[in-house]
Amino acid sequence: MTDYIKYIIRFVLLALFQIFILNNIDLFGFMNPFLYIVFILTLPFKIKHTPLVIISFLMGYFVDLLTGNIMGIHAASALLLGFLRPSIIRLVSSNESDYDNKNAPDLMSMGGKWFFTYAGVLVFVYNFSYFFLEHFTFSHFFKTFFIAIGNTVFTLLAIFIYEFLRNRKSSR
Repeated sequence: MTDYIKYIIRFVLLALFQIFILNNIDLFGFMNPFLYIVFILTLPFKIKHTPLVIISFLMGYFVDLLTGNIMGIHAASALLLGFLRPSIIRLVSSNESDYDNKNAPDLMSMGGKWFFTYAGVLVFVYNFSYFFLEHFTFSHFFKTFFIAIGNTVFTLLAIFIYEFLRNRKSSR
């Protein structure tokens, strides 16, 4: 299978898993893992910025469209995630050789510390923008901030389980 077909299948499966399974999880009344963003996080390093932003927007829009909630929150947050991804990769990497010979940022190829830092920053940015757009107020800044932190931890846990299972399956 070509890489494009693999990415399209993963795009659809992660979005559908998010919509039909994970959106029904509601831990403590606010925590819902946004696993579908792992698709954006693990796109190849060599992808150009404009296609990355477009793919990120489409992923968020697809989730918004099928969820039926407030339109545009996932799309806007995913768009921000795709826009900031190259900058965060450069920020957490000591130099370009850290990822020059790697295909994509994943847990196995980049190592746990690098991936945790990379994913942690981007997942927090996603959650922060998502919850502030959802509440659309700064009157409860700290409450929203702590909700974003809690959901970041929950999402990172889901991402690490996903990465572990995906890498375990591919190493066989």
